[in-house]
Amino acid sequence: MLTTTLRRGIALVATALMTSSLAACGGGGSAEPAQGGDQVTTVEVGIIPSADAAVLYLGEEKGFFSKRGIKLNFNPGQGGAAIVPPVVSGQYQLGFSNVISIMQGREQGLPLTIIAPSGTSWADEDKGINNLLTMGDSGIKSPADLNGKRVGVNTLGNLLEVLARTSIEKGGGDPSTVKFVELPPPDLVSALVNGDLDATMCNEPFCSLAIKQGAVQIANSFYDLAPGIEAAAAAWFTTDQQLAQNGDLFRRLREAIAESSVYATEHPDETRQMTLKVAPTIDPELLKTMLLNNWPAELAPESLNYLAKAAVKYGVLKKEPDYNALVWSP
Repeated sequence: MLTTTLRRGIALVATALMTSSLAACGGGGSAEPAQGGDQVTTVEVGIIPSADAAVLYLGEEKGFFSKRGIKLNFNPGQGGAAIVPPVVSGQYQLGFSNVISIMQGREQGLPLTIIAPSGTSWADEDKGINNLLTMGDSGIKSPADLNGKRVGVNTLGNLLEVLARTSIEKGGGDPSTVKFVELPPPDLVSALVNGDLDATMCNEPFCSLAIKQGAVQIANSFYDLAPGIEAAAAAWFTTDQQLAQNGDLFRRLREAIAESSVYATEHPDETRQMTLKVAPTIDPELLKTMLLNNWPAELAPESLNYLAKAAVKYGVLKKEPDYNALVWSP
């Protein structure tokens, strides 16, 4: 099951590959002289304005990239499907996406490779990064009550639908009877509040926004998927070709991302402030209390298999990927 946005992204990739050579474009950013004669490589990064992107902005501010001879140039996009084509063409050296979209792209023949983790789930049941919500007065008490109901997701056939199906089935419901409705995250909240949806999947800050308006959580869907596990949710990716052409650059990038992730996790107040700069439309009051992601320094390939197995089960992937090929090991 391929989403419309992913199909569109793959079509854009095909167009990009017809007009540019990966070998010519994938050299790994532009180099410029720095003070003292050292070379600084500018890396073009495709991001979605969010706390995940704030991790790299914070690392740039703290000098974790510059001390490794790297300068980041951020390119905001509306979603992972829009970020894939410029990464594949070599226009960007690094991109952000949820891991299911990366797996789907690789399954369709795109040379996408994960170089570093971004957000993972928390191992604690009371820390949900992707939750299933309903309104407090809906009469819906658990995911089992969603048979035949309308459930909102940001993209059909992708991460949040897989997680919703997992919670509904684990709760004793039948996800095959559910009507999934695709809407942008802000519209998911308003549709739930207005009664156009019976339940919705959410991530922050939209979980907090919906709860502020009377919604209640009926499932921590990542915990339903992988209880007690820090399962991979999103990642930073590039292409096989760019890695082959400039492995040293990506080794340094990975080190800087790891240092940034540790710092962001250990300094949540600074991360919140940087998130407000990256995504200024977020309500500052919500940002003060909303749960931040878990950003680990390393990504174990096996942490991908929880989502991958569920995606295969629900027809979102045809088969599990080769995890060792999907995750770069320098």
